[in-house]
Amino acid sequence: MRSVLFRLAPPILLLLGMVPLVAHAMQVRREEHALLAQMARFEALPVAHHAENGRFVSLNGSRVFFRTSSTRESLEGAVEGIRRECQSGDRATMLGGEAARDDRPSLGGDLRLDRIDHQGTDNAAAMLCVFRQRDDSTRVRYSMVKRADGGRTSIITVATDSAAPLETLFPAEGDAPGGDFDGVPRPPGSRRTFAAALDGEAYGVRVYEVQRALPASVGAYDDEMRTHGWSRSEAVAQRLPDARVYTRGPVQMVASFESSPDGFTTVAIAPLSMP
Repeated sequence: MRSVLFRLAPPILLLLGMVPLVAHAMQVRREEHALLAQMARFEALPVAHHAENGRFVSLNGSRVFFRTSSTRESLEGAVEGIRRECQSGDRATMLGGEAARDDRPSLGGDLRLDRIDHQGTDNAAAMLCVFRQRDDSTRVRYSMVKRADGGRTSIITVATDSAAPLETLFPAEGDAPGGDFDGVPRPPGSRRTFAAALDGEAYGVRVYEVQRALPASVGAYDDEMRTHGWSRSEAVAQRLPDARVYTRGPVQMVASFESSPDGFTTVAIAPLSMP
């Protein structure tokens, strides 16, 4: 049931496990299984297989570029290749190829490499390249690498497409930019941490942080949605205590709830169908 539910959900859900790492990458040591889990979560979604030439997404009010690729180089060779790209001095290469796309916005100011942070394990690695533009604003590129089948190495790259500071894109307190879904209430007492939509797509996703345990968060949101005229799918509620499908007229919304180690609950909301 869960796999069916999330295959129906819009492809923007792939960003849930990936893009927020741009802001928080390298702040704490991550173990190999966590890196591999993040990549597996991304690669399991269909849109990941159509990002070889890159895709743009609106993330917290700013554009972000991502792409997937693979190489026959070793994991170590792929990591060193990313390092060389970040050090190349060529804007398109430094940002993972986004400048080669015809639809990229015109951005002034030359890039210079500010720093590189690297984390590596036996089967996975991550690299964060931070760049400064001529006006001293910051752009970042985050790449994740893992050993794949057939002697290949998989690479996922994300690059910010605007000069918005990371503290603006991912504020430590208060709501992240991007707004809520029209007519869809947010979870009571929540803080918006993530707002995204794929370029050219009507769908999107909003993620909220709630300062209560998961069962209480689910119950409170059921009550909030009911108050605003939404009905929940009882079949989904009975099968998946941490997921909901809500309907109002022709619109269906899916909500997924996940506990965090600190006792908070993360709530991801996205449309399943729209008029």
